[in-house]
This record gives sequence, structure tokens and C-alpha cells, in this order.
Amino acid sequence: MLIFSKIYKITLLQAFICACGLSVCMSQNIQTDSAKMSLNHSTIDTLANDSTLSDSTATKMRISPNAITSIVNYSAIDSLTFDVKNNKAYLHNGADLSYEDFNLKAYEVELDFKENELYAKGTPDTSGKLVETPVFKQGESSYHSEELRYNFDTKKGLIKNVITQQDESYLHGDLVKKDENNNSFIKKGAYTTCNLADPHFEAYFGKAKVIPNDKIVTGPVGVKVCGIPLPIGLPFGFFPMNTKHQNGFLMPSPGMDDTHGFYFKGFGYYFSIKDRVDFAITADLYTRGSFGAGLTSNYAKRYKFTGNINLHYDRMVTGVRKTKEFAVSNNFLVSWKHQQSAKAHPTNRFSASVSFQNSSYNKNTVAESISAATKAATTSSISFSTSWKTKFSLGINAELTQNLSQKSFNLKLPYINFGISQFYPLRRKKVVGKLRWYENISMQYTLDMTNSLSMTYDSTTNFLSKQTLEQLRYGVRHSIPIKSTIKILKHITWTNTINFTECWQFVGVHRNWHEEIDSTGRHYGVVVRDTTRGFFASHDLTYNTDLSTRLYGMYILKKGPVIAFRHEFAPSISFNYKPGINNAIYDTYYDQINHNEVRYSLLEGMLYGVPAYKTSACINFALSNKLEMKVKDKKTGGTKKVTILENVTLSTGYDFAADSLRWKTLDLTGRTTFLRTISLAFSFAFDPYSIDTNGRRCKITELKANHRLFRMSSTVWSLSLGYTINQNTFKNRNNNNNKAESPSGFGDWNINISYNLTYNLSDNYYYYMYYGNEEYHQYDHTFRNIINVKGDFALTPKWGLRFSTGYDFTQKVFSATEIAINRDLHCWKMELSWIPFGIYRRIEFTFAAKANILKDVKYPYKKDFRD
Repeated sequence: MLIFSKIYKITLLQAFICACGLSVCMSQNIQTDSAKMSLNHSTIDTLANDSTLSDSTATKMRISPNAITSIVNYSAIDSLTFDVKNNKAYLHNGADLSYEDFNLKAYEVELDFKENELYAKGTPDTSGKLVETPVFKQGESSYHSEELRYNFDTKKGLIKNVITQQDESYLHGDLVKKDENNNSFIKKGAYTTCNLADPHFEAYFGKAKVIPNDKIVTGPVGVKVCGIPLPIGLPFGFFPMNTKHQNGFLMPSPGMDDTHGFYFKGFGYYFSIKDRVDFAITADLYTRGSFGAGLTSNYAKRYKFTGNINLHYDRMVTGVRKTKEFAVSNNFLVSWKHQQSAKAHPTNRFSASVSFQNSSYNKNTVAESISAATKAATTSSISFSTSWKTKFSLGINAELTQNLSQKSFNLKLPYINFGISQFYPLRRKKVVGKLRWYENISMQYTLDMTNSLSMTYDSTTNFLSKQTLEQLRYGVRHSIPIKSTIKILKHITWTNTINFTECWQFVGVHRNWHEEIDSTGRHYGVVVRDTTRGFFASHDLTYNTDLSTRLYGMYILKKGPVIAFRHEFAPSISFNYKPGINNAIYDTYYDQINHNEVRYSLLEGMLYGVPAYKTSACINFALSNKLEMKVKDKKTGGTKKVTILENVTLSTGYDFAADSLRWKTLDLTGRTTFLRTISLAFSFAFDPYSIDTNGRRCKITELKANHRLFRMSSTVWSLSLGYTINQNTFKNRNNNNNKAESPSGFGDWNINISYNLTYNLSDNYYYYMYYGNEEYHQYDHTFRNIINVKGDFALTPKWGLRFSTGYDFTQKVFSATEIAINRDLHCWKMELSWIPFGIYRRIEFTFAAKANILKDVKYPYKKDFRD
């Protein structure tokens, strides 16, 4: 026997393997920590490394009939030991061997060149426990064992006390044989999803066959929990292991609902088509007569699109037949989502997000969450857009907004928009030098065509009836903005904008006064609305010019922590002119009770609203301020900026074209943030005109009526706080790389606190109409004071706590409060969720396996507000 250390010359090793009748292809770069070799079924000049011999005199070796047919790469950290007499080699300490798709790592490996076999084992440590046991990988399969024997010719193996992983599953076996097709035959084994050597639970069996990436088939199967056999079992076991889509039955989720009885949800069948489209057809069955059916489909095409479709129908029965409480409701849900890949097309885009259901769907079905049960509105949209020549764009859309609580919806079908992006009609094609002022004049064009239907519905509504179709509103709107920006004296910005908008609508409303007599003989009048089809065009032309600049001031302090104050002042003045050019679409009727003529628009309540018919010419003034200071930073030794007031703006305006009440209110608005988390916003409106006894603004100024310049007509104060506390909040500030231990000893934890305080004060017109009545006050005021808290605690590495709550101090009620406790049971999980009070109170307990392959193995218990 010869012993070669890792520093011996490679030619000696070549000579030994040649003596065994094997051809060799060797690597010359032997590392200092291992010796690496390759065995190859090819002829090679064994004297090629001797420079004294020429190639012409090289002798070719014969290939042994027992030689292996592929390269074997192997290495060892300690040493390689060769037994020339018995044609064996031994790799000691950290052996690593690769052959085709086979890889083996172990403490010690024995290679038998005569039989083309290997044997691997581990070594005991000081406590007698085996370490560095063989780890055998072939393809995607991995095996951990005590001993292993493998034949390179037959590709068969024998493994002792093996643990192998298949995706989320683990297979244990006392003895495992592998055949040339990589199938495994296990004697005395177990199946589990627990990754421990002694699993928490297992399905044990006497014999089994494993077909990789396909299935496991066993004989009689029993169940053990924590090593204790349970009195349950099956005559055989079948465990699918294919990572691809598999057709088959879907197991239902059982449960109990006091209203509908025991139920089995989700029972059905699943199948797929070429990994591009799959379908799941499911059914829900309740013991008290309710049932449901659903269809779910996912589809995808690589680099093109992905999407899913969900259709569901429920027939829910409540109460007992032939009693007043008996009721039947039919509920449905249609959901579709489609997303196009960004690589599908450079300019064309198509997307869809559809969610439509009847108003009783969330109330009468067993909702999976509180958010689903309290859902008040849904929004759906389907859109296609394209562009060309980088200037033109076209969009075709369908939009649906559904209010479930009010049983109303708004449908836009279709909604088409066309646009020409911003361009400069007076700019030269080849610009030389600076741009002239008129070359900065830009234009755009947008067009949208809308067909809209807004209505309420109930169970008797016929959406295709004549009355429904008469509520359709359709029209076309054109918009052409023209804009120019000019710099004056480098610091003043002069902006001019002309915007022309024209709307074409095809439905209008005429009003007529109609006198009627009630049963008592009293005469009264009503206004009759008469819908008219026709062509109604409205025009809006506005011109706006604006002058603005920014001024800065600095006040430097010589002593103290404050270095300087910085004031930013931004004055602006603007003029807006809008001529009244829509008199043609206004009409009048005579009110015989109030004996006056009432002017109204034919387009009131229509698609684009009521256009203005009066000319306005307003000049507006605004003074904006920002105050900051620069202070010394004790941490860095430098300086930092602190904002005192983010914005304080004083604004007002005057309308030259108005016949009265030309002055606008004087508005004061501001906002700031202090302590980085608290935001304060406020606004005041001061009215220069007084209010008459009917609660309306009149021509008499406040100065003349009450000897003061202004009267405060409204004010709004808003204070909000958003703050997050976690373990990093108490981090050692001197060493930001180290996390501080929380005072409670908890693991990761997080608390979010949000607080909102709003105070709104405005004129109370009823006070003036009923002046002197103590029941009314001069101002209406609303007060809102709400705090919300959410938290997530890791009480221990295995226990977790999650909660959310809130309190309305004004209404003196709690918001939806939820407390959840979860326990990590290694390969199992347990969670208790509780909403203790409120309308949607609920308690839910779940005990389930963590592995996705066993997602149907669980025990759910739930009671909610319906019970």
C-alpha cells in the first residue's frame, strides 16, 4: 500500500492508476488543501509530461474493459490512500466526489476500481455521534445517510438510515435501494414535512417506492405524533411529488356557521392545460340548504400577459321554511384581472381589473375577512391604449363604479380619449442660439368621448328596459390649452395661458312650471323636468396671466445654538378672464308662488356639468411664506436645517365683472411639521361682507354694518400624528450597527400610532334666519378626535402577538378591534384571531400544517357576527 500526501508529484499517482488498467486525464493544478483527479475513458500519452521524450515515441495505453465511461472528479482535505494490490483508493477527511449528475460528500470514501463501486461513511465525534455523514445528490434529489454504497456501472445504490428531501417533503428510510432509473425502494420508512431527524409527525410504512418528481406509493400507512403511534391508518399511501401542475380533486375545508349550518367549502376538481391555463371548479355545500359554485382560472404566456378569472354563485337560505324568517338570496361575483407584460409590445397596452357583484353578496355569504364583509364599493376598468410617432395617443376604456350600500353604479362604456402631446408650433426646426420668447409657446389637444349611465337598482330592475336606456348620457369634449412662459429680469416669471374647451352633448332637460291641486283643494306648483334629445354645444374660453417671483432674506445670529433664520417670500398676482358665451343653452320659467323668473341651464345634471353664462374678470393676490433656521448639530459638529413654517399663504381676489360682492374672502392657510411626526394645518376665511337675516351674503360691507373690516366665516384646524416605535427606536445611538435589546426582552416588534384631530367652524345660516332663537348658534362646528394603534410583537421566538384598535373620542366608540395570537410549532402553526366587540365581532382558531403541500391538513374553527 502506498500513501500519497497532497504535495507529492502527480506523475507518481498517474503511474499507480495506469497499473490498475485505467486511463487517466489529470489536472496539473493541485491545490494545497486537496488533491484532485479525473478518470476518463480515453487514451492519453502517460509520458507527455517528460520533456525528454518526443510525441512520436509516446506509447498509447490500452483501455480496461472495466473502466468507467465518464470523468470522476474527487478530492480530500487530509490524504489519498491507495491499495495497489486490491485496486482500491481511500479519500480521508472531507471527501468530495463527482460523477456525471452524481455528487457525494462524506468524511471517508472508498473507491473500488475493480468493481467500479464506492462506499462512504461518516466518523464519530468525541461523544460518539456520527458527523460528516454522507450527503449524496443526484439530479434534484438529495440524501443524508449513515452509510452509502454506489455502483458506477449499474448506477444502483444502497443507502442506510437515509433522509432525503423532495421539495417540502422529507423521506426517512432504514434501508434504501436505488435503481438505474433513479427510483428508490424504501424499507421501514416514513413521510413528513418536518425537517428534524426525529420529526414531530410522520406517516410511517413498511415498504415504499419513490418515483422522483412524480409520486410516492406505499403499503399500509400509520401516523405518529411526537413518536407516539395513533390508532388511525390507511391500507396504502399515495403522495404526489410533481412540481408541475397536476390534475386531481380538491379537498374541501369544513366549518360551522350558525346561520347556514355545517359546510364543506372548496370541494371540486383542478386541471391544467400545457402549464398555460388552469381551471378549478369548486362547490360549497351547507347542511341547511344553501349551496354555491365557483370557477377559477389562471392563465399566462411568458413575455406576453398574465391574468386570472373568478366566477362565483351562491344561493343562501336563512331561516326555516314556512316561517317569516325564511328567505332566499341569490348572490354572484365576477372578477377578472389581466396584466400585459412590458415586453409584449412597445406602444400597445391592454389591462383589465374587473370586480362586479350584487349588493347582498358580502352580507349573505360566509366572508373570509372583515374587510370583505364591510366592503362598500367596487371599481372596475378595462383599458386599451396605444401611441404613434411619439405625439399621438389613443385610449379606449370601460369603467364601472359600484356603490354596494346604496345599490347604485356609474358605468362609462365606452370612454375614448385621443391626445396630441405638447408641441411648439412657432419653434424653429434647427435652433441656433437662444430661444426667442414666442418659441416657448406650447399647445396641446385632447378629445374624450363618453357614454355614461348612472342609476340605482334593485331586484326588479331591468337593465335593458327603455327607461334604463333613456338615462344614458353621452357627449364629446375638446380641449386646447395654449401656454407661454417668459422670464422678466431673470427673476420674475410671467405665465400666460389660454384654454378653450368645447362640449357636445346630445341630451338636455327642459323645465316647466305646473300648477296642481291637492285633495284639500290647495293649489301648489311643481317643476316638471322634460328630457329632450338634441345637439347642445357649450363653450368655455379662459385667459389667465400670472406674475410670480421668489425673494429670500437671511438674519444671522452671532451667539447661541441658532446660526441664522432664513425667510422665503413668494408674491404672485394673476388675472383670470372668462367671458359668458353660453346664453344659448340657458332658459327660464316663471315661479308663480314666489312670483319671479328662474333661470336654469338645459345641461344641469348632464355629463359635463353646468357651463358658466356670466362673464368674470378676477384679479387674485397671494403672498406665500416659508421660514427656516440653521442650527448647530451636536452629533456631527456641523449644521442642520430646521423648518419652522412650511407654508403660510395670504390670498384674496376681486371680480371686476360682478354686479355685486366683488371682493373674495381673505384666506389665510398654513401648515408645518414639528418633532418630525406631528403635522399641523390650519385655514381661516375672513369675509368683508355681512350676512342678512336670511343667512345670505349681502351688499352691505362688514365695515359699514359692524364697524370692522372682516368677519370670520370659517376656520379649519387639523392636527395629525404618525409615529412608529420598534426595537430600532432604542438602538444604541453611539453604535448604529448594533441593535439594542428591547426593555421588555421581546424579539422584533413594531407599533404604529396615528392620531387625527380636526376642528371645523363655519357660518350657521339658520342662526340668522331664526335670529334670537337660543337653539341656534352663530357658527356650526364639527369636532373629530380619533386615535388608531396597530402593533406586532414577537413575544418569544415562537410566540407572536398582533393587534389593531382605535377610539373615536367624539363619538365615544371603538373602531374595529382585532387581537391575534400565533404560535410557531415548527412544522405546524396555530393562530387565534378575535374581534371582541362591534358589529363585525368574530373569533377564529386555526391549527394547520405549514407546508404548502399539506395546506388542506388543518383544523379551522370560526364564529362571526352572523352567528
